[in-house]
Amino acid sequence: MTYGFDQYSLRVTSDNESSSLADKSILFFGCSFAFGEGLNDSETFPFQLIKDAGGKYTGRNFAFHGYGTQQMLSLLEDRKFVDEAVGKTQIKYVFYEMIPDHVKRTSGYYTTMHWGLAFPRYELRDEEAQYTGNFKEYYKKTHPMSFADKVLVKYLHDLGRSRSALVNHLRSKTSLAVRLKGYKMSTDEKDSELLVKVVEKSANILSKNYGAKFYTIIWDNSDKEEVDYIKTRFDQIGIKYFLVSEIIKDLDGSKKEKYFLDDGHPNVLANEMIAKFISEKVLNPDPSLKL
Repeated sequence: MTYGFDQYSLRVTSDNESSSLADKSILFFGCSFAFGEGLNDSETFPFQLIKDAGGKYTGRNFAFHGYGTQQMLSLLEDRKFVDEAVGKTQIKYVFYEMIPDHVKRTSGYYTTMHWGLAFPRYELRDEEAQYTGNFKEYYKKTHPMSFADKVLVKYLHDLGRSRSALVNHLRSKTSLAVRLKGYKMSTDEKDSELLVKVVEKSANILSKNYGAKFYTIIWDNSDKEEVDYIKTRFDQIGIKYFLVSEIIKDLDGSKKEKYFLDDGHPNVLANEMIAKFISEKVLNPDPSLKL
């Protein structure tokens, strides 16, 4: 397995990254799913889509391990790095690959705080996602924690990664969680709404500043209630999205042996199918059909 990075420290999306002559670009945002955890460069979704585009676009993959939705908005609000990476190319399309766990990452759920204390933090203010600093600054001001409590964050996080039903049961019942006062111990509809608003603001920036078309790709094979809420809200505010379950028809029935690596990330087959679908629906659509 080889991870290749371009001159901007972004994962490469083609074999000829530095010599691409395309004057239009496609941007990718998301977490390890979009980054291509456990895959060679050519096996990732962004690489596959750029290949399917046949040299018409250059790609920039801003996704990375552990990211939530807020990194996308933070980069777009700042603009400097995005503008430098895209150069003189016109941003034509942007794809955000979403997994339900992004609700937790965006809201500051306690397991994500093991690695995400430096993440940008957003709050809903006047029905808009507003940047408020990072989670470390927030917790330092509002809920100072002892060294022992910080150790517990890691302890509970590591237990949360366990696939043992017994360990997960003990974790859910542990009184240690009570000591983590201030850390978000559950998510609700407000947290899903925060993700929706972060996506909406990102899409608006891309449309206003770059004239780009924005799409979300939703992995909807888990957390049905959260996904249903997000889909409903996206429909209401006009965010275009694709459901992976509609691209990979037997996603649940055969996912382990056909579409996922041993660690739960999509494999090359899944990425190829998604890229082919997106290419046919967005990049090279049948003019007789509407999205």
